[in-house]
Amino acid sequence: MLVLLDEGGQLAVAAAVGELPDDVIGVELPIDGSLAGTVLLTGAPERVARLESGVGHRLDPIVRGATSALVVPLGFRGRARGVLIALDRLGEQSTFDADEEHLLASFAASAAIAIATAQSVESGRLVHSIRAAEAERKRWARELHDETLQELGALKLLLGAAETGRDPSALRERIALALEQTDLAIHGLQGLITELRPAALDELGLEPAVEALVERTAATSGLVVEARLELASGTGRDATRLDQELESALYRLIQESLTNAIKHASAERISVEMVEDRGTLTATVRDDGTGFDPEWVRGGFGLIGMRERVELAGGRLVIDSAPGRGTLVRAELPARHREDLTRPPRAGWDAGRER
Repeated sequence: MLVLLDEGGQLAVAAAVGELPDDVIGVELPIDGSLAGTVLLTGAPERVARLESGVGHRLDPIVRGATSALVVPLGFRGRARGVLIALDRLGEQSTFDADEEHLLASFAASAAIAIATAQSVESGRLVHSIRAAEAERKRWARELHDETLQELGALKLLLGAAETGRDPSALRERIALALEQTDLAIHGLQGLITELRPAALDELGLEPAVEALVERTAATSGLVVEARLELASGTGRDATRLDQELESALYRLIQESLTNAIKHASAERISVEMVEDRGTLTATVRDDGTGFDPEWVRGGFGLIGMRERVELAGGRLVIDSAPGRGTLVRAELPARHREDLTRPPRAGWDAGRER
């Protein structure tokens, strides 16, 4: 049995079960002029008693030796999203009959609902991801405009004044100020580069990068920032490294949570915990700030991007906050290490966990 989905003018094999070649996944059939395309467009099932006759069905790239076929549409809410093809009925009777057509059509209707739901969720995730990326770009553009660009503008004014001046002592003073302004611009750019992709995250791993982030946040904000980091993977170049996407997701989660606590929560104390235990990695950021109602700011404070990163890494995100009692951000993810990537993922990692 094969599932073929409409991929913009072609029907592509998305799934297959049974005695079929491994390379059948991804094979494409034209919609125009093929039996599968006709079923897709008309919504009417078709039975082929003798595939070997090859009369107009154009199923040869996928049937590969089968003798009969039953093709039904995957229709949902008036739209066919693909077709379901059954090959070679088991038993003494080699061809499919009307009862089996009705049975497969009923199954296809249920399958179409599941496919439509999955496509809708995927589309929604893509929209949220694009919005989160645009919000991130706006943030960096604002940082560059409000800090780096203004510092460079001030530097230009200083150098322009130095160029027209004739007093040597005044010239030295302006050069000193220009050098100081250059240092500020360099420091600002270094900070932006570190926020975009800290070198410690690539070179040493998640724990050293988060330690540096916590220290830097405490130094620049003046807040009390405490950290408890206990990763089973350890630290240093020879440590067992976590999956790269997992490291990035957790770092960005903690970074965004710290930024929110400083900019929006008026917090005085922040605690960061990151613990790896029995195959689960839990990251928690808690502040004593003003809090907020998550129902009212679902798309604000970078929450969409945070949730998206955690879900793409296979985890779940909990945000617990209310006006006047601070905020708790907690993510639970399966701890995947880089040497584990050749092994198949453990099925049902979150079985039994509350969703």
